[in-house]
Amino acid sequence: MFNCALKNIREIYPREKYEITIACQKGLNKIYEATNLFDNVLNFNFTQATVNLKERKKLYKELRKVKYDILLDPVGIEDCSTNILVSRAICSEEKIGIINYGRTIKCPQKIYKKIYTKLLEVDNAKMHLIDHYFEFFNLLGNINKEPEFINLPSEPIKEEIKEINPENLTVFMESTGTYHLPVERYFKENGFNTLVINSLTTKNNYDTIRKTKTDKKDCYRLAKLFFVNEVEYHELSKKDLYANLKAMTRQYFYLLQQNVSCKNRYKRLLNICFPELEKIFKSTRIYDDTALNFIKEFPHAEIVKEKRIDALYNNLYKTNGRNLNFYKRLSETIKIASANSYPGVDKEHKDVKNLSDMAKIVQNNNNVINELRDKMIETAKKSPYYEIINSFYGIGEILTAEILGELGDITRFDSPKQLIAFCGLDPTIKQSGKSINVKGAISKRGNKYARYILFNCSQMVVKLGASNYPEHPVYIYYQNKKAEGKHYYESLTACSTKILRMLYSMCKNNKQFLEN
Repeated sequence: MFNCALKNIREIYPREKYEITIACQKGLNKIYEATNLFDNVLNFNFTQATVNLKERKKLYKELRKVKYDILLDPVGIEDCSTNILVSRAICSEEKIGIINYGRTIKCPQKIYKKIYTKLLEVDNAKMHLIDHYFEFFNLLGNINKEPEFINLPSEPIKEEIKEINPENLTVFMESTGTYHLPVERYFKENGFNTLVINSLTTKNNYDTIRKTKTDKKDCYRLAKLFFVNEVEYHELSKKDLYANLKAMTRQYFYLLQQNVSCKNRYKRLLNICFPELEKIFKSTRIYDDTALNFIKEFPHAEIVKEKRIDALYNNLYKTNGRNLNFYKRLSETIKIASANSYPGVDKEHKDVKNLSDMAKIVQNNNNVINELRDKMIETAKKSPYYEIINSFYGIGEILTAEILGELGDITRFDSPKQLIAFCGLDPTIKQSGKSINVKGAISKRGNKYARYILFNCSQMVVKLGASNYPEHPVYIYYQNKKAEGKHYYESLTACSTKILRMLYSMCKNNKQFLEN
């Protein structure tokens, strides 16, 4: 982020007039050399100097060897960090820093006023770091540059990596949300054995009670974990069937969640503009294409009242071509309802246009979700376990696709217990002395989407079992749990683990539900 703002430095201090030197943390010098912005790049161990007095004296001695005309400190003085020490040590006629009054300033006033000859002032508590750096150079050079990212030259680094024999190296990294994915992809595409480990594993293998966290120590802990501890790892390529299915499943969940908010907004506006329609299009029919197309064109009771009956039933009929007489009767019902309706706003109110727009948004969301659902099922059918899981009574096509997307290849787990733990459905066990609680709550240290899917499966199986299939093993298991006095949700959670064990056995033995 700092490099993005640095490119503006030569606009303020052109190369013909100024020689620029940058002092950076040891190990970062290659990055700054690659920018071609600086005449000199000095690298020091600032981290050690912060905590070690001998190292600090040594650093001061090195920094004071040269006298400079101007010192720039774009980091800010709020935290009283290493940059204050460095600015104090360097000999310079003019020292320019930046202060953000919107944040808590920990550095005492008498210290920073003694160090800096000029302070650029900002007052924004929520300023992002990249905006902070750009603001420094904007105020310094009286320019107006918008924050943007730059791509640093990466060819020298790539050439060094190509010289390494992939057979002699394993790349071992920690999962960091989405940030590790480009690095993982690069090494895998270049033939390196690349292992990614859950960050909880490294956290649980800390060998100290100190709260020391640096990049150097994190690398040491990862190396120790790789060479000393036994870490289980299951290869799952980002390009394979299950990874693509998982991406679609996550998108499907996100769109469903967003569409719920849109539907709530749509329903609220409908109650304001034409509340009787909700009774005419009962239950979920209000979200069908027939109702949405009608409300897009006639979003207010007064608009409906002004229209002829044939305009209404033609709009309803063109959506799905059902019996015309049915829509004529429906149009007459709507026409009568509009005559007796007294909405909360008149037809010129902005909420009428808002309702029409929300109908379009909900309809578009429905189309995208339906298209994605079909694509998920189509992709899931390529899995050898699709037919097996889909044969389970109570699990339909979309639930099968969701299960395969979140669990992947179920047979990669060594036991059902591993699969249950992967979903976070394993019980927490607390033991101290002679007392032991083996029936604690579920750990929830696992895939929350998988738990949600399995809970839905349990609900569906129990519902269908009660009406159509009382001999279903999961339904019998549910009845047993209820007889033990378990709550409804506890019983369904127990059924989720039962379903997992059954699915694991079916996939391992390549047998469908009825065969068992």
